[in-house]
Amino acid sequence: MAVNLFPDLTPPEGVKQHPVFKRYYVSRDGEGIYRTPGEYDINSRFGEINEWGTIKLNYGLQGNNKDKKYHYYCVNISHHNEDGTRIKQTTRSVHLMVADCWMRPPRDGEEICHGSKGHRCNHVENLRWGTHLTNMSETRGRKYARTKKSSGVGNLATLINEV
Repeated sequence: MAVNLFPDLTPPEGVKQHPVFKRYYVSRDGEGIYRTPGEYDINSRFGEINEWGTIKLNYGLQGNNKDKKYHYYCVNISHHNEDGTRIKQTTRSVHLMVADCWMRPPRDGEEICHGSKGHRCNHVENLRWGTHLTNMSETRGRKYARTKKSSGVGNLATLINEV
């Protein structure tokens, strides 16, 4: 039985279709990522179909294996070709899914930084683009401001005036 993997849906306010992964819909608050049903969802084994025709995904955790307190929420993304055949499955962080839908594209060298509500709060208001340096310093609880690099020469005026 063929299943339409890309039905016409009208998601509720605060939920957008992902711009790349068209089967997936992402909430602004990061609390829900949904997908359209597939051929294996007929018996609701992988979740109940909600009132607007999608299934809410369960979140997993990924990240630093040495310190689990730095793990992030993630979801599994199924990739399909045009005829609906599944090609592969990948894992994507929830904060990246939210950023893809609700924030501007990143500039070169930018990554997602989480705000004061912590790294497991994926609400768009808690996310921003920043450098890796600021991201890591905030993640570890330190504030780091990069100072202007010294030329290494120092102030030679006093030495020059002595001659």
